[in-house]
Amino acid sequence: MTTIEKLFLYITLGAVFPILLFLIGWWGSYLWAAEKSIPCFALGGLALGAGLDALVLKRLVDGAYQIPLGTMAFIYIFYAVGVFGFSMGVPLLVVLMGLAGGYYIGRRLKHSQARAVDVNSTMRLTSIFTSLVMALACAGALVLAASEATLANQINSMIRDVLGWNAGFDKQTILGFSLAAGSTLAASEYFLTRAAAKIAFNQ
Repeated sequence: MTTIEKLFLYITLGAVFPILLFLIGWWGSYLWAAEKSIPCFALGGLALGAGLDALVLKRLVDGAYQIPLGTMAFIYIFYAVGVFGFSMGVPLLVVLMGLAGGYYIGRRLKHSQARAVDVNSTMRLTSIFTSLVMALACAGALVLAASEATLANQINSMIRDVLGWNAGFDKQTILGFSLAAGSTLAASEYFLTRAAAKIAFNQ
């Protein structure tokens, strides 16, 4: 493995346990624990995740390309949901997930010395998968936007503050544009993932 490849895998695999257990500690204690103690449970989960990394992360990285693809798909969705939530329901940053997924699958295929037919098929299926995840993120964003009563006012105010333009878009126009933009992002994710996979495979 190259240094960049190892760094990518250490970050990608190493962040799963701390983030997951932090969230479990936070939300798992939310319904029954005193409010002031919730951060303690969250930080406890974070520490437990870091401890697990210390025990198993090196082995996970060394065997990163033998991890079942179903498990890697779960990790991909986990990060996609996290990025979607971090960006407050705006799916644009989820595009970056396709690049990461493409890089991983390209290197995995390279190390496995797969046949050309298997390489093309796996890259295509991976790209379809990332595109579908992107489409779901865009659909979720569209639902959130449609449920926002003051959507038009917020968008028009933002345009006026940033560009100094009194756009006057109504809600239907904004949702129509969002649908077109989301469809474009989902389609673009396919080609970005495939391109990243090919570049990684040929390194």
